[in-house]
Amino acid sequence: MKTKGYVIVTPGKLRKSIGHLEASNNQVNFRKMFLGARQTNRINIHNTKEDTMYISLASEIEGIEIEIEPAILYPANYGELVIHFNSENRDLGKKTEMFQFNIEFANNMQQGYLILNSNII
Repeated sequence: MKTKGYVIVTPGKLRKSIGHLEASNNQVNFRKMFLGARQTNRINIHNTKEDTMYISLASEIEGIEIEIEPAILYPANYGELVIHFNSENRDLGKKTEMFQFNIEFANNMQQGYLILNSNII
């Protein structure tokens, strides 16, 4: 079966979500890392709501730091999550870890999740 039609590209539209935030990705793959190595990854976020969003981390994991820039995201504005991964003092092997974010807007608290994958060798 063939389908005919057009794909309408929307430049700048983020295709994933972290809770109510649109995001360029909701999963980060750090792939193979040597023990003691450090990597940084960035995710673009976008507030598509009509209310200001207040974003904070609800969980922390040793060796992983996440910066939320900015933590207060006004309607229609973009921001960035900067993820710093330090494999020092970590166990070898494949890991999948989940970060939880609190996203507050219009007096409602919602959760969003970011999955981090790594393979420390």
